[in-house]
Amino acid sequence: MRRRARNDIGTLFEYASPEPRQASPNSCPSGRLLFTCGAREGSSKAGKVQDALAVVAEALAVAQKNGDHFYDAELYRLKGDLLLAQSAATATEAEACFHQAIEISHRQAAKALELRAVMRLAHLWHKQGKTSSAREKLSENYGWFTEGLDTPDLKEAKAVLQQIS
Repeated sequence: MRRRARNDIGTLFEYASPEPRQASPNSCPSGRLLFTCGAREGSSKAGKVQDALAVVAEALAVAQKNGDHFYDAELYRLKGDLLLAQSAATATEAEACFHQAIEISHRQAAKALELRAVMRLAHLWHKQGKTSSAREKLSENYGWFTEGLDTPDLKEAKAVLQQIS
């Protein structure tokens, strides 16, 4: 029984059970820890960014321990989002997380995950006044896609491009 997963700040994690964090890190692969054992839906909106950051840190630690790096790009992207939700003072650390997510997803040839991380980086750069860099980077990544243009991620990328143009 999977609940809707949107992986954004509003509904950070998909989970199978309403009880949070029932599994121990040793019994749960990083993706499962993230998506089924993680924070409750909407935790950051409820002001629990620290709790969500702890779940992401735990999932990254499990991934490192188990050598299961499948979800690392998404984890770093989420960490960047959470850092920005926590405070504008963490923008440098958030940017580093987005770059890490981009690098990992690029190595994994995970174009959709790379686009997600690039969108977050473009948002940040736009807010920092680096609009031309944001537009250039996002345009390049968005241009990879020739089909599926009606998917939520590609619709969002198009909207971001329009916003920063």
